[in-house]
Amino acid sequence: MNKIVLLSFILIQAQIVAQVTVSGKIIDEESNLPMIGTQIILDTGGGTVTDKNGDFSLNINKGSYSGVVTYLGYEQKKITINTQHPDLGTILLHP
Repeated sequence: MNKIVLLSFILIQAQIVAQVTVSGKIIDEESNLPMIGTQIILDTGGGTVTDKNGDFSLNINKGSYSGVVTYLGYEQKKITINTQHPDLGTILLHP
């Protein structure tokens, strides 16, 4: 029983270590204002939304992902995320 508990603990730790936090900021291309509640949706089904400053962060496993940034009334923007470069910088959305 103790071996099972130890193995479970090791596997959980390995998964935690394998995750990376990616982050960025979404702003309106015309007004340069931060966009609150913008959705960042990954092809894996995960995602997040921006905060009141237009900032977002997302914990994902190491690797490469594609996804979209979407906000009602704005053009969707396709993004590519590579966890080797976790700072996505500023992403502009066009109305």
